[in-house]
Amino acid sequence: MVERLPEVKQVLAYPYRRSVGPVLGRFFGSLSEQRLEGIKGTDGRVLVPPLEYDPVTGEALSEFVFDLRQPNMNYLSASPTPLIQRNPLLFWKGLCFILACVVLFLIARQHGAH
Repeated sequence: MVERLPEVKQVLAYPYRRSVGPVLGRFFGSLSEQRLEGIKGTDGRVLVPPLEYDPVTGEALSEFVFDLRQPNMNYLSASPTPLIQRNPLLFWKGLCFILACVVLFLIARQHGAH
């Protein structure tokens, strides 16, 4: 005779709702209000999306920056950095390309005149 084992009903559930924490929670909340916020790192950079800890030093970060939607006057009045300072190689490549086009145009014009 085979003895039957008692049946046990198991319910597999994970009732815990995951939270994103105070930093990302504030970030997602501001996105729902159509605002973009970042957090200032120890080196002065603004990190978007915000991190809880500084990637350089590992210190906890808490200074939110919301100038991204309403930039301050210092940001608006700052002139962009010239290309030769931002990327000198790209500047010189572009200048050489323009000069090469001018030379080809002059050569084509010279041969077209004969």
